Amino acid sequence: MKDVGSAATPEVMRTWVEVYDLFQKCRGERRERLQQVADRLGLSYKVARRRLRNYEAMRKTGRNVADYLIGEKESGKA
Repeated sequence: MKDVGSAATPEVMRTWVEVYDLFQKCRGERRERLQQVADRLGLSYKVARRRLRNYEAMRKTGRNVADYLIGEKESGKA
């Protein structure tokens, strides 16, 4: 798990960021907030939870998702 998210495309990472941003704006317990995110994006609860966990795993490894996406653009990979 040392390279968590390294195989994810920038588009996929953007979905993680989108879920995280909405999650931060919602109120309530974690489960309630995830359900609100799922409802707003038209996702299942399970998919919303997975995307949030992927975002959190990326952050836990010390990599900033936004910086990673910018790096992809600058290198021409995006």
